Amino acid sequence: MAVLVLLGFASTLVHGNAHTAISPHSMNTREMRKAVLSELTGNFRRGHEEEHLLELEEALRPMYVTMAKNEHGSVGYAEARYAMHRLFVQQHGWTIAGLEPWGDAAEDAAMPAAALMKWMPSYLVDAVEKLMGTHGVSLRELAVLAATFEDLIHKEAAGRLDELYNMMDLPTTETIGASDSEKLISYYMAMYTSGGNETVRTVQDIEERKAGLDKRTMKWLREVRHRIMEKESQCDVRSGECDKLDFPAATRVVEEIGEKYGPFNDGLCHDLKNTLMHIEEGQNGLVPLTSFYAEGVKGSWNFSETADYLRDLGALDESKNSVIIPNYVSSRPNCLTASTIYMVCCRNECESMLAHLEQELSTSSAVPGRIVELIETLPSDTVATPRKLSDTLIQGLGEIAVENDGWVSLHSKSFATWMHQAYPRECPRPHSPGSSLGPQTPDEWLKDVAKPEASVVSREELVEVHDIVHDHAVVMV
Repeated sequence: MAVLVLLGFASTLVHGNAHTAISPHSMNTREMRKAVLSELTGNFRRGHEEEHLLELEEALRPMYVTMAKNEHGSVGYAEARYAMHRLFVQQHGWTIAGLEPWGDAAEDAAMPAAALMKWMPSYLVDAVEKLMGTHGVSLRELAVLAATFEDLIHKEAAGRLDELYNMMDLPTTETIGASDSEKLISYYMAMYTSGGNETVRTVQDIEERKAGLDKRTMKWLREVRHRIMEKESQCDVRSGECDKLDFPAATRVVEEIGEKYGPFNDGLCHDLKNTLMHIEEGQNGLVPLTSFYAEGVKGSWNFSETADYLRDLGALDESKNSVIIPNYVSSRPNCLTASTIYMVCCRNECESMLAHLEQELSTSSAVPGRIVELIETLPSDTVATPRKLSDTLIQGLGEIAVENDGWVSLHSKSFATWMHQAYPRECPRPHSPGSSLGPQTPDEWLKDVAKPEASVVSREELVEVHDIVHDHAVVMV
């Protein structure tokens, strides 16, 4: 995985101001390592990055202070991976391959370093430690790693923009007018929402993809462009026009698209969640498979994943033959592969609640009574507060504490399971050992598991399920 990720990184690095994308086919392993290390070293030494590094530190600090530390006061690679995942998902909606936390923090920590460093190969870890003179990952190093990922993602966007300039035969050394500017940004968005530039190779391809952008997205693109130009004081003082772009300004716009599209896409995620809640069984966060498939026929969402695929996604409750709402909402079928580095997925709403607990507790563990006190005043999208927790939930929390000398670890699988019980529509149920293959497309799933069955239910089968459910409803009436 690390090699694949680095290939993605290296393929989008650019040479200074030349805006020339580096092809992965033109670089050997040594050159790729040098490029990534150069990027990392630069983040330590560029003075103008200090303000942003401090911002990243502040964003990471509440989570960082609650994590277990080694004898040097630093966190291990498992914790660093988890922290990076949480940061990028919360700030930008980015899910980066290799950062996803699948298990208990203690289980992750016990894994071999090689397995944990899918996202950060050993030579990169060694470089961090040599530059900062520490063992493990400090808060500053974690912020630097975050800034490095951001920079590499920005350079990927700049490389893609440069390719688009060439396709449209636009000059990168001159300012382009309002018409070309609007077309350029809408074309970029068409590429972005089409899985990057792998599926669009000509202007005609992009035109076809652009037709799929709705009015809401086009309005948002104009707002992004206007906001960036105002921020950079690039608007015409007399006319107030903010539509003309030079290459640096266009680069800032596409960087903003990458950073803000996740939050913009939250509306669709809420729509998906609400659709599932409309057909759930009671208020337990579960949707019977028959209802799931029936909605896939008549509704606007294509609910057609097979039970096997849902199981490996960690989104199937086999005991009740039902889809687990929060697990399905954040699963791979609902992600957009917008980059070679990251996907835009629906946010795990539970992570925001966990962040609140971390902020309030400033420690990795707490006694059950204190957690109950906080949870009873912590609302969610579907849970109003103040509320009184059930005896079952309070007893369950106590049982977790009994196994850990009276304390409950915030980053344990047992607590994640308890949070799912407390917030069944927001908090995903932790995946069972061996059940999760990570975020995968249907094609990837079929290839990895080598199963002959299709990963999606056929249209004919969906219609049959819909008819059965409809007939049953008529009989019940």
